[in-house]
Amino acid sequence: MSGTNFTSQIDISKPTMVRAFTQDVRLNFRHARDEINILHDMISTGGAGGGIAEAPETGVLYGRRNAAWDAVPSPGIGDAPTDGVLYARRNAAWATVPPPGGGIEEAPTDGAMYGRRNGQWVAIPAGVTGDVDGGTF
Repeated sequence: MSGTNFTSQIDISKPTMVRAFTQDVRLNFRHARDEINILHDMISTGGAGGGIAEAPETGVLYGRRNAAWDAVPSPGIGDAPTDGVLYARRNAAWATVPPPGGGIEEAPTDGAMYGRRNGQWVAIPAGVTGDVDGGTF
């Protein structure tokens, strides 16, 4: 009865009628409050009526496991480092891969001239010259 003026229908000179009206209003209020709570619960649980609540809003992907929300691990494997070195997966981690054929890694690229000594790159001092003829140095 939306918009009905109940007070115009009550004879306030009769206390029993006022008590009945007051009790009726209280019951209607409680019923309305209960309905509002039910609607609130339905909205907060995604309309499931008290079933499954919404997953946490943390930016993480969630799935259901054992009647609860559980974070799903990020799919796949992260990228290898991007430093120009060849990498492969070993024991669940990125590991460097030696050049094919057991070759020698590149000399430093800082503009200096390098040669190999005892398995290491060594800078050749400025002013040292020589011919490379494939013979003994």
